[in-house]
Amino acid sequence: MNAAQYLACLLAQQACVADLRELMAQERDAMALGCFEPLRSLAQRKAQHLQQLAALDHTREAAQRAAGHAPGRAGADAAAAAFGEATQRAWGELLAAAAQARADNIQTGTVVWAHLDYTRRTINFLRNSAQLFYGKDGARRSTPLGADRRIAAG
Repeated sequence: MNAAQYLACLLAQQACVADLRELMAQERDAMALGCFEPLRSLAQRKAQHLQQLAALDHTREAAQRAAGHAPGRAGADAAAAAFGEATQRAWGELLAAAAQARADNIQTGTVVWAHLDYTRRTINFLRNSAQLFYGKDGARRSTPLGADRRIAAG
């Protein structure tokens, strides 16, 4: 793989990361609005982008090894430097975009956790207190369990 092909691979990775970040933003926005219907589709699209990103990463790493550079980050740094300024700049931009995607993913995970925690606490509240007022069929009981209908017992 020559410098132009290596650069094209880096640019394809950048585009894939940008698309992935956009999908994560859509996912966060949907959850923030309480609109959960699109989440399945977004998750599927994210999975496709992650597969594409993994394939591009494999291609890039194979190219850097073929050019005589070690696998991994150190080899990628060396390959980017060896292929010239444009490639080195694209590699730096890809690293920055990947770091931002990781931060976006943490933010999305925080939103997911907040929704799960809220749901868990709501369920616990309902289990602990609503059973006094609602039967298994959802119908409201006229009196809480164990309560007497009389105002005063005696």
